[in-house]
Amino acid sequence: MEVEMEKPACSVPAHFAAGPVPCNTVVISPLTPSRVNRSSFPIRDHLLWSIFSMIYTNVLCLGFLAVCYSIKSRDQKVMGDITRAQRYSKTARNLNIAALILTMIIVTVFLCLKYAKAQP
Repeated sequence: MEVEMEKPACSVPAHFAAGPVPCNTVVISPLTPSRVNRSSFPIRDHLLWSIFSMIYTNVLCLGFLAVCYSIKSRDQKVMGDITRAQRYSKTARNLNIAALILTMIIVTVFLCLKYAKAQP
């Protein structure tokens, strides 16, 4: 003879569930604000990208400056100054983007001039 055990129902407010909810179910209220800890999100210091920019796309020493700001961002993150770490990280990212775009423009112009002269 088999006996079917029914899970006990927990009492929850009516606006959370349409019927009885099993006790092992977690109900989260949409009305309760949840806080997100900003320090739990990692701050990207873009150090690897900066090193790549310094080695391969160091136009106007922008790659070197990006490495400096990446290291500053990492130092500020270790010290706990999240605001400065984010600011230095954004500066390093912008310098990396500028170095990449300038390098792409220079290479494109160089290739266009080289192949324009090669055509009779």
